[in-house]
Amino acid sequence: MWTALALLFARLKTRAKQIGGGAIGVAALIVLAIVLVVGSIVWLKGVIVDGAIAGRDLAWTKTLTAATDKARNEEAAARAQRERAANAERDKARAEAEAAVDQVRELEQELAALKDNPVCYTPEITRILRK
Repeated sequence: MWTALALLFARLKTRAKQIGGGAIGVAALIVLAIVLVVGSIVWLKGVIVDGAIAGRDLAWTKTLTAATDKARNEEAAARAQRERAANAERDKARAEAEAAVDQVRELEQELAALKDNPVCYTPEITRILRK
């Protein structure tokens, strides 16, 4: 950019000499130089502001990404906790069902033993066996 400004300034200087080379040419050259300096300052300010905005946007994006990742991790942890609780409840119910099945088997074995030994029949057992 500075090279382009130097070339433009040299061209304006040549143009000022062509205009008349006197006070008017010098005044025109000074005005054009001031315009070029102000224009370059405005351009540079725009570049700096755009860079600052881009940096702020990048920081905001990083903050937003971190917050999103944190929320996802918390959600995943909560889901894992719910799954562990559901698995524990399922395992407990399975253990209770297996215990009940074992108890029924024991009772069936006792009942079979009673059927083999009719001396042990009581009226209640007789009623149960008829069912």
